[in-house]
Amino acid sequence: MKVLINATALSDRGGFSVVAACLEDLAGSEAYFNENNIRVTAYVSREELLEYRRSWIDVIVTKKPKKSPGHQWWFERQVLRKEMKDHDVFLSLQNTPLGGINKPQYCLIHQPIPFSDVRPGELEWKNLLKYKLLMPQVVKRALPNMAGIFVQTEWMKEAVQKRYGAHPAVHVMRPKAVDIKKHTAPLTARQETLIKQSRGRRLVYVTNQEKYKNNDRLIEAIRKYNKHAEQPIDLFLTVEGNNETGIHYLGKVNYEAMYTLYTSMDALVFPSLMETFGLPVVEARQSGLPVLLADLPYGREHHGKGKTLLFNPRSTDSIMQSFRELEEINTRQQAPTVKEAGNDYLEFIQTIQADQEKNSPRSGKYPDAG
Repeated sequence: MKVLINATALSDRGGFSVVAACLEDLAGSEAYFNENNIRVTAYVSREELLEYRRSWIDVIVTKKPKKSPGHQWWFERQVLRKEMKDHDVFLSLQNTPLGGINKPQYCLIHQPIPFSDVRPGELEWKNLLKYKLLMPQVVKRALPNMAGIFVQTEWMKEAVQKRYGAHPAVHVMRPKAVDIKKHTAPLTARQETLIKQSRGRRLVYVTNQEKYKNNDRLIEAIRKYNKHAEQPIDLFLTVEGNNETGIHYLGKVNYEAMYTLYTSMDALVFPSLMETFGLPVVEARQSGLPVLLADLPYGREHHGKGKTLLFNPRSTDSIMQSFRELEEINTRQQAPTVKEAGNDYLEFIQTIQADQEKNSPRSGKYPDAG
């Protein structure tokens, strides 16, 4: 069996961690691939992923990520469809299947926007059009040829089934936790200085500039809270901005320094209005931090693991109340380590293999098939 994987749009932190973890798992599974005569071709967009090339994995780097609809349309028709002539199964790691093919295909959906209750003004127009309107139609058109959908959480499984029905099967594959404690590189001198100069309780939000990340409402809550707090809060954001009392902009933090960052903080606050999984929540728990979480489906799935507090992410009063509740937690006493269960990406291939054997009367492994 020959499997074609598309991950060309996964070039940034969250998406890149998906494809890197996938290829690392596959590269370490030589016995399985050779025993079952399975070969993989993976299209990616970053050259450092070439280190995972093996005799059973061909990693091909494109010149740039195929992120825009125009790029994706051209790439799928001119490259991927031609490649599928020599492959048996298609696996997309980037939310959308491949149109125009009549072979089995699977898709990892880890984009929460199509399944969220996002409100006007909480999402940029380009993301609203791309993910809320266009992406669901692309998936819907491909459903007749889809053999399975992979998701990372139970709430996403329920949301996908509600939207697309009983076909195809939806498999929950929780991301396997990376050992964040290995990421102990130093922060930049500027980042270290900002942290050392703070005097209040330190909260970090690993975020970006997208509206749904809810940065503005969090900042408003910090400002209001600090006006009357006996112990003020210093908020650290991993984006660029103009520093002010209680609000500090670290800029991008090297992933190799994330454990250093977390262990410099008292808690993680995570007010995002939508997430599939919430990788920083897992990383913070591994680092022994309490977590202040949005009371949304992804947050409720994390709640109860380690020290967690829930709040309404659309209410500054509710966010401030979680700060008050945090005061009752001894943040200097490390939270208990949480064992994070997860799936190897090899299980994606094993699921695909099992499906194809069931559907093949010639496989020999399922005598009653066909």
